Amino acid sequence: MNNFINDKSMKYFCCLLISCMFVVTSCSKKKTDLEVYGNTFIKLSDDKFMAPDDWETCILGNGEFQIQIPPYMKESSPIEVDGNLTNSYIYNYRDTTGKGEYHYGRIAIDYVFDESCPFKKAYYYISTKEQEAFWKPIVEQALKGGDVYGMKVPDGKMLNGLHYTFLDQDDGTCIYDAFYRRGGHVKGEGPVSVHMFYMMNKKEATMMTISYHDKDSVLFKDLFNVVKTFKWKMHY
Repeated sequence: MNNFINDKSMKYFCCLLISCMFVVTSCSKKKTDLEVYGNTFIKLSDDKFMAPDDWETCILGNGEFQIQIPPYMKESSPIEVDGNLTNSYIYNYRDTTGKGEYHYGRIAIDYVFDESCPFKKAYYYISTKEQEAFWKPIVEQALKGGDVYGMKVPDGKMLNGLHYTFLDQDDGTCIYDAFYRRGGHVKGEGPVSVHMFYMMNKKEATMMTISYHDKDSVLFKDLFNVVKTFKWKMHY
């Protein structure tokens, strides 16, 4: 009888010990950013996007193209070089609730007109293969800290690798999309999802980078869709 009690007690004690070890191990294991914030590092679909009525239309690049932006994004001060205005634009999040909250969300745009453009043909004649051959080395150089066409990529450890795809617009514009996740710069804010979009037309090009903290993916759920409102001058 005593042996039975001892054996039973020992089995109970062992099970309890194992359970406690499992709980301690589970509690001490740090969750990954993906588990905490979810995966907003996404490949955008080709689904058509119609901007809501309260989005603002912005005509940029000396009138060569336009985009539409949500009301919670505000353009920063015009960017100047040597006292001259540039065709670079930055839109940052602004709190429209009156709560004074800050969230990182940014749209950065660069427009260039370059006589050395290798294609010199309308955007609807430029193949995806030609675009990839032209843009991929530029993206990779920029991500290494280079300054390409005035574009610099923020520092931050890249997560999940670099990915590429194409988005086809109804007007024939083919958008080259390079996207990745990087570490955030603010402690406790988590990772940032980034899409870098590239559009070409004859001797001109537009580069648009859109990014936000993954933890704010509900607030910025349509921000990446800003690129789908892009139109060259001939279409507006």
